[in-house]
Amino acid sequence: MIVITESQMTAQSRSEMMGLIEEYGFKAKQSPDLGQDVTALYGKGNKAVAERLRSLPDVKRVTAGKPYTLADREYQRRNTVIRIGGLTIGSDSLAVIAGPGRVRSYEHLSAIASWMKRCGAQILRGEFVVGAEEGMDIDGLRMMKEVAQQYGLTTLTTVPGPRQVEQCAAYADILAVGVRNMQNRDLHNELGDLSHAVLLRRGLSATYADMLNAADYILQRGNPNVILLERGIRTYEPYTDSTLDIAAVPALQTLSHLPVFVDATHSAARGEMVVPLARAAVAAGASGVFLGFDLGDPDSSRLALAPEPFAELMRDFSTLAPVAGGQFLHGGDAEERTTIETK
Repeated sequence: MIVITESQMTAQSRSEMMGLIEEYGFKAKQSPDLGQDVTALYGKGNKAVAERLRSLPDVKRVTAGKPYTLADREYQRRNTVIRIGGLTIGSDSLAVIAGPGRVRSYEHLSAIASWMKRCGAQILRGEFVVGAEEGMDIDGLRMMKEVAQQYGLTTLTTVPGPRQVEQCAAYADILAVGVRNMQNRDLHNELGDLSHAVLLRRGLSATYADMLNAADYILQRGNPNVILLERGIRTYEPYTDSTLDIAAVPALQTLSHLPVFVDATHSAARGEMVVPLARAAVAAGASGVFLGFDLGDPDSSRLALAPEPFAELMRDFSTLAPVAGGQFLHGGDAEERTTIETK
């Protein structure tokens, strides 16, 4: 619920408003860019307060129909910008997440990170889940952090559940939420208590409102650093694993102030579609793109881009990003790069 008030609201009216909010069991938070004129109500309060608030003399409008508040563009007009070291997410600079589905060795990950750095990709992905009961592969997480520090990259890993949040947070800069955990409130609460950036994947059957409601749980706990990831939704089409909803980019940017990324690799789960879907995401104005990337050897995933196609796509990004009002700084021409030898 969001309350819009007159800019010259009297102290008495504001005191009465805040009293009603507390009486009906809600918590209140003022907009970070619109100040006292916009107040968000959240928590498990009695929604009957809406009519009481509308009766106050200095209240212009009460919006009570959405399941999310802090993620709402009406609450915060300016885009959320997340800063992680020298990386800025949510501004006009395109962010690229890349990495292998399976890490085979330190040398393997180091070679990938070296190529990423040369191409301009900034976020190294590493997935090291052993099992929900066994926990995380700590050696793998430590290796990812060491490699990323060597090449000046930001790190990302997926958190399998609430009990693994602390382990992951010790080594990763961005903590990702899997598709099946989009509505895992216990996990949201743990992530909301941190200041780490959180990459929230859209569930296969989730609406925009469902996704923003999930993001709201994290925001309500006090963590403002939430990124939305469109990963594809389940439809009637059997040709692809899921259907990439490219309309989600402008739609979510209209509904919310949070950065919107697109997973071009796993949405369709077809190797030949990764590049065109990634181009479409950038042209649609996404703040970032998620890509599978490996060295192109026999052990690489069929969905992962090999070095040369990856480098070519990064050059495409530098051309496409300005079309959507952004920018991407690639690392030069692929022909001039030193060939990375796999080990």
